Amino acid sequence: MLRVRCFETELAENGDVIGVGDVVKRMAVRHPMEHFGTEIDALWGFDSYGGPPDSEVITLTGEVTAIDAVYVELTADADGGWRPRLRSARLEPLHSTADTVSPLPTILWETPSPPDPTGHSYGTGYAIITEGDTSFAGWVVTLQDEVSTPAVSPGG
Repeated sequence: MLRVRCFETELAENGDVIGVGDVVKRMAVRHPMEHFGTEIDALWGFDSYGGPPDSEVITLTGEVTAIDAVYVELTADADGGWRPRLRSARLEPLHSTADTVSPLPTILWETPSPPDPTGHSYGTGYAIITEGDTSFAGWVVTLQDEVSTPAVSPGG
């Protein structure tokens, strides 16, 4: 058995869905990071493009035996943005990545503009994020009978 990290963007780009019982074949990279502050950081990560030039890249093939959505609490970072609070990750078992429920932020809508000559008004909305809000951060996919092979770069 092998557990693999999978960020939402990895599947969203092509509209891919992974389910328990599927056999997957995907490139994976090993570049440990301090993102979650848990063992999830040390897992191989699916990456269709092979990751940074200096990362170790393989192709993993195996049957999916479990999928867990990863939810984290958000905390402000030094640059004024938001990042996962270390050690706040919690896993929620799913049958398929399509079953994922992403928490929706509250939207603060600005006052709409006066109508233009065609009668349309325009306004902008911004997500209101507060310390400790929950955010969806991807999945942990468990493969059984995995086979790893050196990856061939997407360009050839």
